[in-house]
Amino acid sequence: MISKQFNKFSPIARYVIYILIAINLLAFIIESGILLLSEHPLSFPLLLVILFPLCISLLGFIILSYFYSQQQEVKEKRHLLKLQKRLKTEINNISIDIDHHEKRRGTIIQNNNSSLAKRRNEFSQKIQHLSNRHSQISLSESNEISSSLAHLQNQHISHGLRLASIVDANIPGVGPKLKERLTQNGITSAAHVSSERICSIQGFGESKVTSVVQWRKLVEAGLFASKPTRLPPDVEAQIRLKHSQQHSQIQEEEAKAKTDLELDLTSIQQRSDHLATDNDLAESLAKEKLSSHKEKAADLNNQLQLYSEISPLSYLRHSLVLGSSTSSKFIVGASAGVITLFPLFFLVLGAGTTVSMIGASIPTHTLTPTVTPTYTATNTHTPTFTFTPSKTPTITRTPSPTNTSTITLTPTITPTPTITPTPTITPLSSPTLPYNIASCIPRDTLHQVSYVVGVTDGDTINVKLDDGNIYPLRYIGMDTPEQGDIGYGPSATRNTDLVYGKTVTLVRDVSETDQYDRLLRYVIVGDIFVNYELVRSGLATAYRYPPDTSCSNTFSEAEDFARLNKLGLWAPTPSPLPTTPGRGGGNCDPSYPDVCIPSPPPDLDCRDIPYRDFRVLPPDPHNFDGNHDGIGCQT
Repeated sequence: MISKQFNKFSPIARYVIYILIAINLLAFIIESGILLLSEHPLSFPLLLVILFPLCISLLGFIILSYFYSQQQEVKEKRHLLKLQKRLKTEINNISIDIDHHEKRRGTIIQNNNSSLAKRRNEFSQKIQHLSNRHSQISLSESNEISSSLAHLQNQHISHGLRLASIVDANIPGVGPKLKERLTQNGITSAAHVSSERICSIQGFGESKVTSVVQWRKLVEAGLFASKPTRLPPDVEAQIRLKHSQQHSQIQEEEAKAKTDLELDLTSIQQRSDHLATDNDLAESLAKEKLSSHKEKAADLNNQLQLYSEISPLSYLRHSLVLGSSTSSKFIVGASAGVITLFPLFFLVLGAGTTVSMIGASIPTHTLTPTVTPTYTATNTHTPTFTFTPSKTPTITRTPSPTNTSTITLTPTITPTPTITPTPTITPLSSPTLPYNIASCIPRDTLHQVSYVVGVTDGDTINVKLDDGNIYPLRYIGMDTPEQGDIGYGPSATRNTDLVYGKTVTLVRDVSETDQYDRLLRYVIVGDIFVNYELVRSGLATAYRYPPDTSCSNTFSEAEDFARLNKLGLWAPTPSPLPTTPGRGGGNCDPSYPDVCIPSPPPDLDCRDIPYRDFRVLPPDPHNFDGNHDGIGCQT
């Protein structure tokens, strides 16, 4: 609503405004007549005629604008418009936050399901490993009983052969004298009998040698028939007790693994529930805030309706003390047009005149090379510029100088600063990366510059951010061997060479952190995409961790390249050692009776052999039994 104080002009001020408007109208009429009647209207005196009413119009416009801006209603309306603009901005930001919370809810659920599945998979692998150890212990128990029984049977036969005396034996064709000769040559029992030793004794022909050898075979056959078929109960019980203890130990590990699984699953679920609760609470607060802001916006709109009549035209009408009839509205519109449009008309006309005059004052010899191609295109004034130089002064007299305005168009080159938008590429710290690699890196997410202060392994580092704090960081989209696994050393070493002590660019995909509160980022150092480089060199495997999958296809292609070229983890490995229990011949070291491991050199480690939890006897040349409990390469 417009108050009575909206009219600020006295009658004298209104008369001054009327005079200004009349002067502008008169100047417009005079200028129009000059343009229509004059042959050469664009001259310096005409410029003065234009500038005078222009200054008058600008002065009137400035005065009206000042008084209009000082009106209390105008100030109130501007204040309300500022509040409305601020509220719209806040409403838009709150809406964006609500969308973020809705997306985060889905991310929390996905991360929770992924973490639960990963933990259950780890448990299944652990149980499978323990089951394999059960089988190995059972096989070891059976082999030990068999080998102990075979040793006992060999001892029974050897002892029996030593007790079978030659003197007391009934050997056909061999009397006491021949037995005495055998005894004198060291053949006192069946254990000493061999055809080679008897043939060299005097008096023993082929038949007697055959009789003695046959006697030994009969004695050996009898001993073989009477050999024991089972170990003594105490010996067998001792062997079974040892392996039973090992089974019990594995059962305890199984029970502990189950307990740890339940605790970990509960912890993961509780953490996910906590994140979901915090996210829902934040979303609820944001929605309440949005509702409150919308109510405020509606109130502001209602207040602004009261100021709908506040405008420059209404102010002009009230200032000139005119009514609201159609004629008064026409007068207000005409006055506003005179005050606003005439200055613009005079300004454009004056600018064109000024430029034309400046162009006409430029020396002739500078115009000749530039004007010639312009006029040859129009084919209108070409004859006047192909004469001798004595006629070139005609340029300043004829209307042709108006064509020289084409020179002013050449500054269209100045819009070339539109190149400046190219800094939109700057989020990528390595513009020299090949496009097919860099194209997968997100451009509209968080980009950070940090300093690498430590390397944990092939896919985990510690970085120092701008806030001065140090954070653990896990590479996205790939996985490297853990400590103790084959390939751990090369991947950790390569990662150290790439990033340690260097300034790197960190790029977020979707998730901020993983379940262990490590930052999840793509890492770029110089012109090297570290995640991609480790996979392509065969030191890491591509691994999808939804929802951070922007570069999954790129990493899969890098892994295919490493596999094809047999790099790193995909390099050919030597054939495994024989897995048949027992020595089995060859260069099998006796310190490892249940498996076949060659004697040194070279010196072997547990990672160099396929066996685990096998029996070790002194002297253990490879030092597989580090804790000296009789079991090598324990898992």
